[in-house]
Amino acid sequence: MRLSLKIFGLIVACLTIVGCAYTTQSELPENIKTIEVLTFGNSTYYNQLEGDLTREIIKAINLSPRFKVVNKDADAVLSGDIFSVTNTGLEYDKNYQPSSMKTVISARFSLYDNKEGYFVINKRSVASNKDSSTAGNFNSTKSGAYANANEHALAELAQAIVRSMVSNW
Repeated sequence: MRLSLKIFGLIVACLTIVGCAYTTQSELPENIKTIEVLTFGNSTYYNQLEGDLTREIIKAINLSPRFKVVNKDADAVLSGDIFSVTNTGLEYDKNYQPSSMKTVISARFSLYDNKEGYFVINKRSVASNKDSSTAGNFNSTKSGAYANANEHALAELAQAIVRSMVSNW
């Protein structure tokens, strides 16, 4: 009986130690409440992605109860650039035109703490569609929701940037 209590205690202690190493808390300092989002750069050949991504990031940040997007005097500044857009045909019609396509958009972002004067995050790379989601998929046989692969990939990329910014896995 004593041996099983010791083993139980040892297991509890190990799980406690392991559990402390895993956290979903924000890596952002508590002093960051307001964020200015600069228009992202775009080094790809796809026009207007930078404005669309910036708008999607603002929407995603505003969904968080902790943060507010402001135009000046922010606690932190979020900036970045789109550096890659990859379109992959998944299915083709009889004329060898893609009827189904997956779009993956990649960007780097940085978050600068204005109050403390340092980069909390510096040039972190993030991409849309890292999982098997269909957010960046285009299918010409579907209507509405899948009509614009870039639009969906940008929304997913914005969410990935905000998740990456606020969670410390």
